[in-house]
Amino acid sequence: MRDLWLVARREYAHFVLRRGFLISMAIVPVWIVIASILPRLAEQAVPILSFVVVDQSGKGLTQAIDVSLARDDTRNGLDALAAYAKASANMDALKEKDPAAFAILDAEPDDRSQVDAVQALGGVAALADRVKPYLKPGFPAFTAPPKRFIRIEAPATLNANDPASIKAFFESAPSDANGVKLSSVLVLPASFGAKDAPGQLWARDLSSQRLQRFLEANLTERLQRNQMEAAGLTPDAARDIAYFDAHVERFDASPDGAGQPIAVEDRVRSIAPLALAGVLFFVVFISSTMLLGSVIEDKSTRVIEVILSCVTPNTLMTGKLLGAAGAALTIVLVWGLTVVGFALFSGDMGSLVKAGLGAIARIDFLPLALVLFVLAFLIYCSMFLIAASIAKTPQDAQAYVGPLMMVVYLPFFFLGVLLVDPNGWLASLLSYIPIYSPFILMMRLTSEPPAFDVIAGTGIALAMALFMVWLAARVYQRNAVPVEGGPSRG
Repeated sequence: MRDLWLVARREYAHFVLRRGFLISMAIVPVWIVIASILPRLAEQAVPILSFVVVDQSGKGLTQAIDVSLARDDTRNGLDALAAYAKASANMDALKEKDPAAFAILDAEPDDRSQVDAVQALGGVAALADRVKPYLKPGFPAFTAPPKRFIRIEAPATLNANDPASIKAFFESAPSDANGVKLSSVLVLPASFGAKDAPGQLWARDLSSQRLQRFLEANLTERLQRNQMEAAGLTPDAARDIAYFDAHVERFDASPDGAGQPIAVEDRVRSIAPLALAGVLFFVVFISSTMLLGSVIEDKSTRVIEVILSCVTPNTLMTGKLLGAAGAALTIVLVWGLTVVGFALFSGDMGSLVKAGLGAIARIDFLPLALVLFVLAFLIYCSMFLIAASIAKTPQDAQAYVGPLMMVVYLPFFFLGVLLVDPNGWLASLLSYIPIYSPFILMMRLTSEPPAFDVIAGTGIALAMALFMVWLAARVYQRNAVPVEGGPSRG
């Protein structure tokens, strides 16, 4: 037992002190930091698109575009302020003291009526002022996002019917005070709105595609409202019809559900177990790869001959498995603490993390998930251990591992089907394939799979794990020490 402990401690230190392990362990923390920073950087990197409108239709579309631009600015500012308030303000106090402001910030992102409400209050800046008294200490002031689009006036010299004039205008158009250059010229002909009379958007690059989508959506809405008004509807009635959106609210009908609408926390609860299965699979893959490298390194440097003079091959192999298991546990702990730490400093994100942890810590999920994780660890580590044992060089090991990885990753090609129909025939079939049983069952646990599938699949995985460990021990014992000039020692 003392020899086993010494080997396991050596292997653990050998794993966790390697550069590759530290990089692998840092992947999730770094990814979390990047994921929190990149959206802000992306917003800053997106250029502001300025454009000119030449409206020859006489339908007042330039003014309609200006209204749409103002609403777009308000919508983007409201979305940013809502996210800011949920992270930095005491929303319970705001709900109690200023229910009108709370209702606006808590509304669905596609609720157009809230844009009208914000504009009636005086804009996003006025709403931000109402949030200020409820900010938590230490949070910076709210900064409104930049505009996405800016319309500039067309010069009198621009002849929209002459392509040469439009091209010359692009060449001569100066930047505005903020350095924003001309992006596009929109020409709306006199017949615009008829079936075969499209507008023309003159542009130099593909960045104008998002401007095109914005203009198409808002011009379509304006023309529809014009037709409704021509049919006798008042402008307010036409606007209400154009703004009307049908909402379908999802309710929780699961046995554990309370019969209430599905909130963000409910979605996190449904995703968390699947995310855990994916993370544990990744951890097993990292551990198996480290184990493979350790065996190859010991054989290539002939350190294994020194170690085997003190311990038996079975003790050495078991110690390697325990060392890899300790390294895997270290990764899981570091990643878990990172997620919890991020949640503590992310305002309302803490409630989402608590919801996810609550879904994972369920008595009908976590114990069996941990058992399946251990079985998957033994199966895959044994497979990699066998490949490393029979390989004489790192190149041989890569040749063995390549086909092995193709087999291991096969279920991921059916991931979409498994998520949509976790209790279908394909999921059931994969649950009975020994090398896939652990993770397929882990993914299915939250979907109430048939008890027979769970029991039989777990039994098959257990039998496979025991067989793979036995086989790995036999192969490792026969191939632990390479013999130069001949086959491995028997």
